[in-house]
Amino acid sequence: MQVTVAGQVKKGLNSIITLGAWSLWIHCNHCVFDGGTPSSTTIISTFKDEGRQWALAGARGISHLLALPLLHLSLVKYSLVMY
Repeated sequence: MQVTVAGQVKKGLNSIITLGAWSLWIHCNHCVFDGGTPSSTTIISTFKDEGRQWALAGARGISHLLALPLLHLSLVKYSLVMY
C-alpha cells in the first residue's frame, strides 16, 4: 500500500523528522561532552519544547500538524506505518 502526503502535512512531517534528528544530536552531544545521562524522557521533552518553538518561529508545516484534529493525525500515523 502506497500513501502519498502532500502540502503542509508533508512539510510538517519533514520538519518533525528533522526535529527528531536534531533532538537526538543535541542529547548525544550533551551526554558525550557534558557527562549527561542518556534519557529518552529528556529527548522527548526536548522534542516537544523545540517543536513548540519551531511552530512559534513560523515553521508552517509543524503549525499545520498541531492544528489538525487528533483523528486525522492518527490516520496519518497509521498510513505511515502501513507504508
